[in-house]
Amino acid sequence: MAFVRSADTYDLLSPPEARLPREREFLLHWAGAGVRVLELACGPGAHAHALAGAGVPGRRVLATDLSPAMVQKAAQTYQVHGLEYRVADMLAPPEGPFDRVFILGNSLNLLPDEARVGEALAALRRVMAPGASLLLQGLNPAAAGALLPKQVVKTARREGVEILVVKSLVPHQGRRALTLSSFQVDGGKRWESASETAILLDLGAARLGDLLGSAGFERLEWYGGMDRSPFVEPQSVDWVVVAQRP
Repeated sequence: MAFVRSADTYDLLSPPEARLPREREFLLHWAGAGVRVLELACGPGAHAHALAGAGVPGRRVLATDLSPAMVQKAAQTYQVHGLEYRVADMLAPPEGPFDRVFILGNSLNLLPDEARVGEALAALRRVMAPGASLLLQGLNPAAAGALLPKQVVKTARREGVEILVVKSLVPHQGRRALTLSSFQVDGGKRWESASETAILLDLGAARLGDLLGSAGFERLEWYGGMDRSPFVEPQSVDWVVVAQRP
């Protein structure tokens, strides 16, 4: 699933200025001195920009997304030496080798089924250098209340345009329906709307661990968030896993 119509307003639902202070330290520590970095499903591009601008000598960051509109938006928003953008699929990642590969924001669950997740992990392993590190982040479906319907509403004003954005997560046949909607009105009071829906997997930590092992990854480290809190299945809102390619 590629979010195309939501690219211009996606950052309102997940503001980089709110996320990065919580996640930057973990991200920079994980990346270490890794020079060749790949991000898949980069969205608005803030995390790739943070890594490219971290001052690591020779670092090159390739930020990719399946949505051409999202890639264009990221390239317009974040530019720094060593950062490149490209349209790419998690199932067919760019040729490496890469020292660090990461997928954040529950994006792995956008794949249609567990078989495709396994294929994506195997494809990532093939483009990673020996000893390279993989970082994944997603929603923990085993957390208390995780599968209840949720809605987030944000408003903003940009260049004289009033914007209302709505994100909803609704349980759907053992998965979750994610809907991103935006409503905009200009000075002439003409409303425009856009909406996109994706059906998400609910990958639990145990099953993802099995898939990582089957794809050839090892030395898995689990966290309950990018604050380095321990992963406690009934409590942690997220799972974060770091895995190594042998």
